[in-house]
Amino acid sequence: MLLSDEFLLDALTWEGLNHRYPVPLPEGVAEFGLSRKYICSLYGGCRRGTFIKPGDEWLGWHGLDDWVYLTMEFAPHAPTKPGRSGLFFACNRATETWPPEINKPRRLFVRLAHSQWVYMGQYRMAPGLSLTADAWKQQKDQVRRTWTRSILHKQWGFQNLARIWIRKEKGVD
Repeated sequence: MLLSDEFLLDALTWEGLNHRYPVPLPEGVAEFGLSRKYICSLYGGCRRGTFIKPGDEWLGWHGLDDWVYLTMEFAPHAPTKPGRSGLFFACNRATETWPPEINKPRRLFVRLAHSQWVYMGQYRMAPGLSLTADAWKQQKDQVRRTWTRSILHKQWGFQNLARIWIRKEKGVD
């Protein structure tokens, strides 16, 4: 489930997509996958969700409050190897103000296979281009279905549902 090449090349430069930070570890060590259950048993936090903050008892022990877990279903262009660049997609507009805590470096894990979360490194997120209505229509059916279903059924999609309803009922956004 990938976004169209046309959108990606319009949104980013090739250098941005292809940037790599050196990871001075053997490949087998750097790309070793762990279960989310195991990671949470070591550092706390819940086993679901994207932006995770462990409880106070865990934070008092290790002080690490900057966890991000991405899956390929929602972030099909997330990094797949440590140190490589990637993309994170959200359902809010790129022009909206991001909370300051989003812009700080975060520990990024990406699920590459069932129960195999690989630590990619410390990543900083920044808003990019928003998808236009026409660009959205050009995406693969699976991309549109995954996001549409999730916006309908997950709590984080409520704001988008409200915007759609207001636009439909009042003709404004």
